[in-house]
Amino acid sequence: MALNEQFSRAITPDFFLESAKEAVKNHTQYIITMQNKDIDAGAEETVWQYGGIYTYLTAPTGTELFVSCSNVADTGQVMQITGLKSSTSPNVDTDLSYSTNGRTAVSIGTWYRIFGIRVLLPTDLQGDLYCATADTLVAGVPSTPSKVKLAIMFDTALGRSENTANHAGFTPPVGFFALIRKIRFSGIRGKSITYNTLIRPNQGTTIVPWQDAAPWQVFENNANLEFSGIIVDELWDIEIRAHTDSANTEVTVIMDILLIRKD
Repeated sequence: MALNEQFSRAITPDFFLESAKEAVKNHTQYIITMQNKDIDAGAEETVWQYGGIYTYLTAPTGTELFVSCSNVADTGQVMQITGLKSSTSPNVDTDLSYSTNGRTAVSIGTWYRIFGIRVLLPTDLQGDLYCATADTLVAGVPSTPSKVKLAIMFDTALGRSENTANHAGFTPPVGFFALIRKIRFSGIRGKSITYNTLIRPNQGTTIVPWQDAAPWQVFENNANLEFSGIIVDELWDIEIRAHTDSANTEVTVIMDILLIRKD
């Protein structure tokens, strides 16, 4: 609490602003942006760049992951990788030790959850980037869709890469719980979009609708709906899925998470 000398009264700082600056002990804020540029009618998909339903890693000690690119020119770009290296990770892990090597798979070590990959330097991606478990590659592309855990897809319409991609959810590390402060759902093509907030409890095998979060629908261009107040326990997975009334619909989800240490 700060003291305003002019008015001689106490001023309480903005709690969430101070948390974002990591000035509040045992509290850390994360903002996660997820996107799927091609959700089709009927079938529900996870909101992530690769598309389809996300398949979770299951080994508590982590599974070795590999990065490969579809363009041979994508070599030597430093990657920032974020996730949990094991189910006992005491914090969210970040690793800057690895670089791309074109269509050749590069091991990025073992991970229990992979949250995001960002290409930092020296150049932008010229093609797609895939993060997957061990698989047969065809021109740098994994052959088995369920083995892909993250992907940065080159935007052919814009002629450039976003150089970053996030997983369609979050998993609090052991010793923490996550307060989902806000989830913002956006639809930008005037389609009817239904979003579902799902939970995979306690490292289980079943992912279920969150009981307090009914499906949300977006109908208009650039419409936004917000939902808040979900508390997710340690090692529980939260995931966002969506389906639409027509093909080729672009959707975006932004999650504002406050990670709180239990002790």
